[in-house]
Amino acid sequence: MLGPRLPALRAEYPDGRLFSFAAHDLMYAAVFLFGEYEPAESAAVRRLLRPGDLVVDVGANIGWFSLLMGSCVGAQGCVIAIEPTPPIRRQLEANLRDNPSLNIRLLPFAVGASAAVAEMHLFEGLPHGHASLANLDRDDDVSFDVKVMRLDGLIEPKGAVPALVKVDVEGSEMGVLEGAEALLCSPSPPIWVLEVNHETSSAFGYAPDALLATLRTYHDYRTFRLFEGKLSPEMNPRTAPHGATWLCVPAAHDERVAALTRIVHQPPAARAAEAEDTDTSS
Repeated sequence: MLGPRLPALRAEYPDGRLFSFAAHDLMYAAVFLFGEYEPAESAAVRRLLRPGDLVVDVGANIGWFSLLMGSCVGAQGCVIAIEPTPPIRRQLEANLRDNPSLNIRLLPFAVGASAAVAEMHLFEGLPHGHASLANLDRDDDVSFDVKVMRLDGLIEPKGAVPALVKVDVEGSEMGVLEGAEALLCSPSPPIWVLEVNHETSSAFGYAPDALLATLRTYHDYRTFRLFEGKLSPEMNPRTAPHGATWLCVPAAHDERVAALTRIVHQPPAARAAEAEDTDTSS
């Protein structure tokens, strides 16, 4: 009730991050209500990343995960935030300006299997997080011409292989992997964070489990399913529910797997109350 009456909302965090979003942006309502967006996925990022890491956020949107990653990797690390959609990117740029101490590099491209120019679609009836290179058979879209680049072409000039690549591109995840052959062939390939989206992947002609099959043609990845705050080894990718997140960890980063074992969905207020109860009981 209060949100729509405010021009904008800003969350401030103990690590110094500032995250702003429009009050009418229901996609990030959880930040206003609980202080955090996608708590379980955020917990996974915190546990997997280390100071000094190079990280890539493909489909950075307005920057929640890019800022979080930046706080995790520190001044010696670097986050490459990739966001092609102009109105979304402007909000991301504002959030980056509010966090000048974070080492985040913004690239204004879509990512795909080959260099091209394509249309990025925003939908009047969907949150801006559903922006896609496909129109998803909808008639309420507004399109923007965007430049598409291969991930290999964007990362190779940096001279380092990312520790983690998060991909949230509403169905074109396969194109991202197809344009990342050099990264995948590396002796120490990145951890991949992938969304399970049956609806949008079908618009590009594949099922989500094909993403894991593609990764495994290069390396032996251990895959975990994160869904409704619960983490478990992925036993059957074909049954992964819509909206789940896959954490795909190669052997080169196997020592980070132990950090994933206690990820539980809890709003920050609940975690604080639990800690207070523990202190009282002790």
